[in-house]
Amino acid sequence: MDSQNKEFSKIESYESKKTTFIVKVLAAFIFAGTVLAIINLGVIIIESKLAAELKFFAAALFVILLSFLLYFVLKDTFFFKKNKITKVIVDQKGLHHYEDEILIESLTFESLHSNPELRNYDVVVSEGEDTAYNICVYYFDNSRNAVLYKEIIFKTPFSIRNAKELKRHFIEGVLKFRSDLKVSPQVLALLNLNDLQN
Repeated sequence: MDSQNKEFSKIESYESKKTTFIVKVLAAFIFAGTVLAIINLGVIIIESKLAAELKFFAAALFVILLSFLLYFVLKDTFFFKKNKITKVIVDQKGLHHYEDEILIESLTFESLHSNPELRNYDVVVSEGEDTAYNICVYYFDNSRNAVLYKEIIFKTPFSIRNAKELKRHFIEGVLKFRSDLKVSPQVLALLNLNDLQN
């Protein structure tokens, strides 16, 4: 396995400053537009000829909506301020998140596990909430002493320019170091790895 490890190169993430900036500006624009739309709708309803009870109910509803929006924005802002991950690396051991040179979190090839439903694939594509498709794996979580299902996502506070290349390299590592696991043909097709299929 040592000779295999030497052949498997290490790939590091590259921050996409332009994309990160565009996403932040777009998110701020959407947030500001939503807040202004709620306030505008509230003013229209309060100035209308509706009954006082309906106006009070609408005003309370708008305050609740604005409170939820503010809560989620503050929560995300504090999350991104706390999130100091500076790079993601895929190497012969797996996928790792770093804060400068300190390892924060890893998904190692060794920790990957077969699907508890033995008939199905171990590495699959599923529809995600934020993106069209996510690659998912089963892994053994020592802290919970259980096999868990996990999306392969990068927990960085910035956009990664070579995200697809990192995922592709991780799956290449799965195929190389964990040939006992069954990788779905959809994963191979999504990452253009059909030529590596056994």
